[in-house]
Amino acid sequence: YEVLSTPQKKAAYDRFGHAGLSGGPGGTGSGGFDGGFEFTGNLNDIFGDIFGDIFGGGGGSRGAAGGRRRARAQRGADLQYNMRIRFEEAAFGAEKIISLPKTSECSPCDGTGSKSRKQAPCSQCGGTGEQRVQQGFFMMARTCSRCQGSGHVITDPCDTCRGSGTVRKKADLSIKIPAGIDTGQRLKLTGEGDSGLRGGPGGDLYVVVEVEEHPFFQRDEFDLLCDVPISFPQAALGAEIEVPTLEGKVQLKVPAGTQSHKTFRLKAKGLARLGGYGRGDQLVRVVVETPAKL
Repeated sequence: YEVLSTPQKKAAYDRFGHAGLSGGPGGTGSGGFDGGFEFTGNLNDIFGDIFGDIFGGGGGSRGAAGGRRRARAQRGADLQYNMRIRFEEAAFGAEKIISLPKTSECSPCDGTGSKSRKQAPCSQCGGTGEQRVQQGFFMMARTCSRCQGSGHVITDPCDTCRGSGTVRKKADLSIKIPAGIDTGQRLKLTGEGDSGLRGGPGGDLYVVVEVEEHPFFQRDEFDLLCDVPISFPQAALGAEIEVPTLEGKVQLKVPAGTQSHKTFRLKAKGLARLGGYGRGDQLVRVVVETPAKL
């Protein structure tokens, strides 16, 4: 406050930095800070690093003109694909081929956006990717409006991608559906999203699964539920009945005196658990058909 409120000290600080307050070359001979603190660094670099990250500049390698290059490799966008599968495919797993449009690297220019695959330094920022504005003793940096922070411009744009380095086209991908997957769960395919810019990695593809309902079975996590009708004599006297499962029919013994809505458990006849840790069970609920006339 003492420095900024005194025009003479402020002018000396603007011209010579801290040396202007400590009796150095061009100094006033009066220290502006307590404790005899001696600062020899570059305030522009410090504030550039701090405020550059806040306002989207970030660090990076130095450009040809000695300034900080703001251009960084940009990761591609993530994509989402909604896939509808049959109940049996969710139960046993499957492999599906999907076709989806996504951004890919332009082949004719190898993703450079230039016919000759060469890029010229930006004349507006001198290849640094940023423009600096002096405000008092603060040096503010912002992304170059011409090259968008890349530090270079394309003088001969590629005819295919028109200088963007990427093209949008359909891609065929093979998706492996794990056994036991359920509606709402998603599969992640790393790097199968849109291509990155300036050598950046590709985004990810998220496949959201929707499982069709089964006409006979109902699902409870990894267990299967089903209703099987039996006759009144079968319930009263006992019997062996055929029960459908996902893998075919099996025999189920119904003891004598079975009441309607009695539930029987078939071990390991349900859905596979994700990760390969066993299978669920099939719960069979018998429904006694009461005769209209005895």
